[in-house]
Amino acid sequence: MNTSENPTLESSRSTEEPFDVVIVGAGVAGLTLASRLREDAKAHGRPVPRVVVLDKGRSVGGRMGTRRLEWPEGGEPARFDHGPPGFSVITAAFRKLVERAEAAGAVLPHPKGQRLHWRGREGVRSFAAFLAEGVEVRSSTIVTAVRPDLADPSLWSLATTPAAPGLKAPDISSAPLDPTAPVTTLRARAVVLTCPVPQALAILEAGGVALASDLRADLAVVSYERSWVALATFNEQDGQRLADLGPEGLVVVPEELPHKLIDHRARGVSPRPAYSIQAGANWSMTHWDDPADQVAPTLFQAARPWLGGSEEEVKPVHLEAHRWKFARVTVGFPRTERYATLNDAPPLLMAGDAFRGGAQAGPDGRSRDPETIYGVEAAWLSGQAAAAALEGRV
Repeated sequence: MNTSENPTLESSRSTEEPFDVVIVGAGVAGLTLASRLREDAKAHGRPVPRVVVLDKGRSVGGRMGTRRLEWPEGGEPARFDHGPPGFSVITAAFRKLVERAEAAGAVLPHPKGQRLHWRGREGVRSFAAFLAEGVEVRSSTIVTAVRPDLADPSLWSLATTPAAPGLKAPDISSAPLDPTAPVTTLRARAVVLTCPVPQALAILEAGGVALASDLRADLAVVSYERSWVALATFNEQDGQRLADLGPEGLVVVPEELPHKLIDHRARGVSPRPAYSIQAGANWSMTHWDDPADQVAPTLFQAARPWLGGSEEEVKPVHLEAHRWKFARVTVGFPRTERYATLNDAPPLLMAGDAFRGGAQAGPDGRSRDPETIYGVEAAWLSGQAAAAALEGRV
């Protein structure tokens, strides 16, 4: 690894003492890593490291996002999972954690026979909130660059800026940075990037951090699907006119528009009629720059054959659309490690659901859905592996 000078990092230096570890990204991997570092230190009688998780979103969860929409007449809000609506469990270790989350009231199992086996009690973000207990998280914080600290080469410097107010989680990745926003530099003895790999590479490039050519090439292989998602709510009378989407409250359509429909009330997430309508990756890419107020009605009209009800009979109380730039991993990191070591000392790692031990398909050789088979559990396993790599070093 080598670096080049980048004067943009010479901004307002924080007066805080250096953190032991700064984690970029408050998704499952980042939260798991932070929690595991604390637990390991306590278990071995070591001082608990000073760890902070930075995230550009307004709350924890990353792609495990749950949107709340207040009802005009008051009362309970409508709720949507606009990322993955649930997750499966494969390994015994992850099952043990999920059972703890169930005992804490964060998640619930689906009835036997459903494809997605666990859901959050109030949306998938409930599981992320469970992982975040005891973790210091600074939300609405964008990390723009990472580089070795100029005053102390045993530290990393991270340039941060506040996220623009009012943006919702799915749209932040697509929004341009405000060049007038203040920039603050934090320092850390170790940094772990758990945000989507293209974002992590951009952060390193902005700091002038050059990677070994073979590692850079392997990281460049990682790719993601994009997705447009419409969210629709209905009054109680219209909600009763809509079609039953089956026991899962979920329909996957072998088409681009719509591709997936989710009834959040049927899944027990929303107390009010609330639906997500996801477009396929190809349609989403083609229409990526279309305005949201044009995409939302397009997705809703495409979903009518599955939702039922005529345009005159059923009209949404609220309809909006959001972009997910990194909706799900389509090609993971090709190496067998569940994290990537970018620099040994001071430690600089990359982790997340893209680091799934080189697995690109299931044991039967067939492609599998990364969100329901690999996504959540792969992120957790990656966070665990990255924590083990840092054990005793921070």
